Amino acid sequence: MSTQEILKAALALAPDERARLAKDLIASLDETTVEVEPELASEIERRIREVDSGAVKAIPWAEVKARIASRRRAG
Repeated sequence: MSTQEILKAALALAPDERARLAKDLIASLDETTVEVEPELASEIERRIREVDSGAVKAIPWAEVKARIASRRRAG
């Protein structure tokens, strides 16, 4: 089965089933080791420390999407 066929089948699922599938797929990525360049790894670690320390505040995805949509409408 191709990825396009899998996507088509997944999009036919009910919203709660798609959400569960997405969660499971994302969780499976957490188990994968990905090699990154040292500079990128340093940046990732720095950002994690900032969030963990409270120096920066995470923004909910729904708010990020709304900001992007607003900027696109504004031109």
